[in-house]
Amino acid sequence: MLKMMHKYYRSVLGTFFICVIGFSMLFFGVDFGGGRSGESYAVKVNDTEVSFEQFSQRKQLRTNQLLRMLGPNYQQFAAQLLEGMNQRIIDDIIKETLLQETAREVGMAPGEAVVPKLVYNAFGPNFTMESYRAFLRSIGSTEKEYHAQVASQTLGSQVQNLLRQASYSPPPLVIKGLYEQQERKYSARIIGLTEAAAKERVEEPSEEKLKEFFEENVIEYELPPRIRATYIVAKTDHFLNEVEVLDEDVELYYVDNEKRFRNPAGVKIREIALDMDSADMTAKIGVESLADELFEKVEKGEDLKSLAVEYSDDTKKGDPSGWIEKGSQGAQFDKEFFGEDVKVGKRALIKDGSKARIVELIEQQEISIKPLDEVREEIIKSLKDRDAPIFAAEKARELFDKWQTEGSKLEDLSKEYGIEVSAIAELTGLENASGIQRPIVKDALEFPGETQLLVDTGEALALVRVDEFRDTEVPDFASVREKALDDYKSEQAKTLARDLSDKLLTDLESGELTDEALKERGATVELVSEKRSEEFNTVPLSSTEVRQAVLGTDSPRIVSGSPFEVNNAFYIIQITEVKDPDPANFQERSATIKKQSAEQLALLLEESLVSKLKAETDIDVHPATFEQ
Repeated sequence: MLKMMHKYYRSVLGTFFICVIGFSMLFFGVDFGGGRSGESYAVKVNDTEVSFEQFSQRKQLRTNQLLRMLGPNYQQFAAQLLEGMNQRIIDDIIKETLLQETAREVGMAPGEAVVPKLVYNAFGPNFTMESYRAFLRSIGSTEKEYHAQVASQTLGSQVQNLLRQASYSPPPLVIKGLYEQQERKYSARIIGLTEAAAKERVEEPSEEKLKEFFEENVIEYELPPRIRATYIVAKTDHFLNEVEVLDEDVELYYVDNEKRFRNPAGVKIREIALDMDSADMTAKIGVESLADELFEKVEKGEDLKSLAVEYSDDTKKGDPSGWIEKGSQGAQFDKEFFGEDVKVGKRALIKDGSKARIVELIEQQEISIKPLDEVREEIIKSLKDRDAPIFAAEKARELFDKWQTEGSKLEDLSKEYGIEVSAIAELTGLENASGIQRPIVKDALEFPGETQLLVDTGEALALVRVDEFRDTEVPDFASVREKALDDYKSEQAKTLARDLSDKLLTDLESGELTDEALKERGATVELVSEKRSEEFNTVPLSSTEVRQAVLGTDSPRIVSGSPFEVNNAFYIIQITEVKDPDPANFQERSATIKKQSAEQLALLLEESLVSKLKAETDIDVHPATFEQ
């Protein structure tokens, strides 16, 4: 340990004190202004190589973790969560390797003794050897290899723990600064000047200047390629009745899908149902007692139907049920009424916590196969639905050939098959096309000059007649004059807004301006009162730049020497009051704040050390790694 502290005195402790100084500057507003060697590895850090297989294992492990964590929601969020995963894994490999090498250089040993405990903790209380072995199989690793990997990673953890220990006792100045930053309250006048407000003050340009602006930005006004078209879509329902189904096809489908046409095993019952779902224990015991009494009567021969009319809480009152399949009424019901020796007339008392049921079996049905004639129409419909898309596509190709070779009109073909004629009536570009029209426009633009197209819309094939094609063209100035004028004013508005806000700031610094005077000059005025840093959640205070500038202010004044630009607007922040926190509360919060500041310092220290080590290290990442 001493050897490491001595060796890295400049890089570790030096960085620590740099971080402390950085924190002090944050709290008190200090401002300084102003060649590949082969393809056998995915990542190489100095002499340590990580193979593509090892990289894939890491990625698979992370993916499995996401699957377990998200369950059925995985597909919904997968694209977002997996984006950039390769880069994150590469960064982690580099960081872990650098920390492990640092630990080895100073004589630290892998924490092999703690590996079994780490593995057990990773699985939690549900750990079993079976689940552990299944996990190893899923990542393609052996127990020995995985233990060695975990043991090696403990080296990096030891370095991280050392950094945390170095950060555990931040200077009192840092702790006090963080407390004051969190609890200090600010009142301010927020003066804003938006581009929209400045736009109203932009002077009308001369016609010559506006035309010059148009010519300089003419590419912005180009009209993209566009078409008008007429089309018919050969959907499956247009040809469903033409799909031929042979008897042998029906018979083959019947044999191949026998399970689909089974009548499942089932029973019919009559019963007395008594509700036991009561919070009153005495009432619940009373219902159970009544159930026992009624079951005894039924077993002795009394008519269940008559007793049900008098006692049952359900609406059937002992009338026969419909067919009940196995598995639909719970395990106890199945045990009583679906056994091999069960006969009609059997009775049973079933209690499931919420109900007590005295049940009598009145009819049974074994598993059976529905006869072919009974399901023939159902099979024919299934076969037609299955084959109709292919048939419709073939029919569309036939119609397209007929249309091209015989000179038929698209409208005549539509009448022959009862297909609706649709149109893209206005000139439409790809950016404005949606739904079924988008692939039509896309194909028409890809094949300029073609007037007859067969387009796969994703739903079905469409026969398309291109009625008009317009290539990219520059509109005349007159047709886009109003848009050009609006764009000109928008461009000028930003410059004007900056100039006006600079002038407002100068005037505010030289003398007080009332809210009314500011509003007359196009500015908005918002007053905020006694806001703590955690309440800086609206624009412009939520901006990082504005937030840090305000938190660095300890007395009433205008923050910064120039307006802040946030979301196409310029803001001047005039602090009117700064209320320091009560020192008496500091001791109460100091322990919590000490922990917060230590964690932040440790993170900064680790990032600084890793950055320094990266600069001194030979790191090589194969390009294919980003595509794994």
